[in-house]
Amino acid sequence: MMLPVATVYVLVIGFILALVVFGFIVKQNAILTKENKQFGYAAYNHSRNSSEANKVIAFWQQNVPCAKAVKNIVYLDYLFMFLYGFTIFYGLLMAFYNSNGSWKIVFGIGLVFIIIGVLVDAVQDYAIYERLVKNKYNDLRYLTTFKFSLIAGALIILIISFFR
Repeated sequence: MMLPVATVYVLVIGFILALVVFGFIVKQNAILTKENKQFGYAAYNHSRNSSEANKVIAFWQQNVPCAKAVKNIVYLDYLFMFLYGFTIFYGLLMAFYNSNGSWKIVFGIGLVFIIIGVLVDAVQDYAIYERLVKNKYNDLRYLTTFKFSLIAGALIILIISFFR
């Protein structure tokens, strides 16, 4: 099935804008890794245990440019979430409306995946922000694999929609 031209434009522009915002996130992350490569933004969510996570947060808190960079990354990540989430959601929604039978179910599952994945991403970022700024301990690192699995699943279903 050929996608309408307007849908293709929305998908391409959405992904390009998301990549631009991601570039700004990478630039902010370079500030975090300038002094110590192991304390980038992803280091917190990918730390193996609480003591490693505490070291990452302590490193960010003791350094004003790092704390500012983490805040900037959280803000930019919310914009990034909106862009990639909307783009994938829109593409899946168009596929959902233009299909029937079991494909409609598959695209509906993709829609649920992207909604839940983006919401989990947003909650995790807020927990990191609260931990950094307010010292509130909300350890949601265990949701990282779940979040990426949902987002990847939605993206795979979207890609499948191009070839059906």
